[in-house]
Amino acid sequence: MAKKSTFFVINGRKYKPVELDFNAICDMEDNGISLSDVRSKPQSTARAYLALYFNGNKDVAGYEIQQHIINGGSLEGLFEAFRESVDESGFFQAISKGAKETQGTSEESETAEE
Repeated sequence: MAKKSTFFVINGRKYKPVELDFNAICDMEDNGISLSDVRSKPQSTARAYLALYFNGNKDVAGYEIQQHIINGGSLEGLFEAFRESVDESGFFQAISKGAKETQGTSEESETAEE
């Protein structure tokens, strides 16, 4: 569970940040967002993240975000919750650690071959 934010508000409703585990990432992918898309598709990422609160229903999430923006709201709190969820995720930490170890191994083998 993300620890820094206690909640964020979208369309007048409070949401507690969710942990982004493997299943949550798969649910976001089912809604069209892969990890490589996060920076290039911020609006879709916001919708896919909020859809986690609506059993994956991206249409409901999109409607909630749209109404929030129409009523003068910002998505900054949602984006901050997403960033914190990524930072606090044991799943992402393990992926990052594995990528660093793999990169180190490949660099070592390249040096050994020279």
